[in-house]
Amino acid sequence: MLLVSSAIGLDRLGDWQKQHVFTPRGAYERSDPMAGVGRLADWIESSCLFGQDGKISKTEVVDELVGSGVIQPKGSQTSEEIAEEIVDEVFVELRRRQNLTEPGGPFSFPFDVESSVLRRRESDWTSSATYGFLLLATMGQLVDWLRTKSTTYDEIGHLFEDIVRLSTEGLFGLPSAVLLTSKKGADHLKRRVRKLLLPFNRGTLAEIAAAPRRVRDGGLDVVVRLWDHTRDRRPGNAHFLIQCAAGKDWEKKVNTPELANWQAWVDWRGPIYKGFAVPFLFSGDQRLHAVSRAGGWTLILDRIRLLYGLGTAGSMPSELTKTIREWCKRQLPALKKNGLAI
Repeated sequence: MLLVSSAIGLDRLGDWQKQHVFTPRGAYERSDPMAGVGRLADWIESSCLFGQDGKISKTEVVDELVGSGVIQPKGSQTSEEIAEEIVDEVFVELRRRQNLTEPGGPFSFPFDVESSVLRRRESDWTSSATYGFLLLATMGQLVDWLRTKSTTYDEIGHLFEDIVRLSTEGLFGLPSAVLLTSKKGADHLKRRVRKLLLPFNRGTLAEIAAAPRRVRDGGLDVVVRLWDHTRDRRPGNAHFLIQCAAGKDWEKKVNTPELANWQAWVDWRGPIYKGFAVPFLFSGDQRLHAVSRAGGWTLILDRIRLLYGLGTAGSMPSELTKTIREWCKRQLPALKKNGLAI
C-alpha cells in the first residue's frame, strides 16, 4: 500500500501535468536532479522498503495517482490511461536501477522488479539500511520534513561522508580520510589538513598558511589514494579529492573542491582529481553528463556507484552500520506521518 505524499512534492504532479503535458523525463523542478520519473521511483521504493507489505504493484500506483486527484484527464485521455503510461515509465526506471547494480549482498538494489510488481528482497528494511539512508537523504533534499528533532542535516552529512569514504576505499584503494568541517573557533585549515594528510605521507606548502580563516574546508570532504594496496608511498601516485553534497544546495558545490587551491596548499607528489558524491541517482545520462562537465569533468559518485564501491569494499564497520540503522529507525514516525511507510 502507498499514499501520495505532499512531503516529497508528489501533490504538485497535477500542476506539472497541466504545464508540461506530463513528460515523466521532463523537468519537474530545476533543483530536482532526477526529474519526474526518478522522484516517483524514489517514492515507490521508499513505500516498498519501509512499508509492512514489502511489495508495490503497478495497479496500486495507478489507483493512488488517480484516486488522489494528482493525475487529471487531458483531452481524449482518461486519468487512468495517463497514470498507466507514467507508471510504465517508472517501472522502466526501476529496472534500469536494478540492472545497474550487482545482484545480492547488503549493498545491492534491495528490490526485485517483476513485470507489474516491485518486491522487497528481505523481510524488512534493516538489511538494506544503507540504501534506505541514501534514499531518505535524497528525498530530504527537496523538503524540510527530515529536519526534525530526530535528525539534522549535519548528522546526515557526517554519515554520508563516512559512507563515501568507505565506498571510495572499495573503488580506489587505501588510505582514505575525512576532513572534518571547521566549526566556529576551530583550528586553522592548515592544522586540520596536516592531520588529514598523516596517512598519506604528504605535507602542506607555505601557501596554506595564508588561506582565509573563513575557509571551512576548501570544498574538500574526503581524500582517497588511488590503488595504494601495496603501501607504495613513492611520488607519482594519484589522489581523489571528493566533495560530498547530501543537502539540497548540491548544485552550488559541483565546482568544488578548487584544485588550484589544493595544488598550492599541499605537496601531493602526483596528480589530483575531483570527485563529487551525492546520495541520489541521476535518471538521465544527459543530466549526469552535464553535471560532470559543469564541474570540469568531475568524477560523479551517485547512489549506484557508491553502492558498488561499498560492495567492493565488502563490509562496513559494525558501529557505522548500527548508527545508520538507528538513524533510519528514528525516521519511521515521520515516514508514516507523510505516507511513506504504511
